[in-house]
Amino acid sequence: MVTEISQELKAKAIAKAKQFSQELKAELRQFSWSHGHATRVLSGGAEGGSIALVTRAMRQQRAQLDQTRSSTHKALEGLKFISNGKTNSWNEVENNFYKLAKDRFVHRSDFAKCIG
Repeated sequence: MVTEISQELKAKAIAKAKQFSQELKAELRQFSWSHGHATRVLSGGAEGGSIALVTRAMRQQRAQLDQTRSSTHKALEGLKFISNGKTNSWNEVENNFYKLAKDRFVHRSDFAKCIG
């Protein structure tokens, strides 16, 4: 009899854990960026009003990630000419540097001309 009650309690606990897990996964599925601060807040126990705080933190994190990603993307696009094997771009940059440099330095206003 004790083992039957123990098995029932175990089954109920497992069912509740599975339900909680599914609900949590459904919440996190809404946010593809479920890493970092917001997840730490969520795993610390998000109830009722703190859900709004978690979603706010996730939105802020996503915005920051987008800003960083776009800045990085722009920088990489700007530097593609260096690794392009079809052109002699690096030699062009070097020649421009020697033309524009004064005392081995290129003035800030001439830098864009230097790199092409």
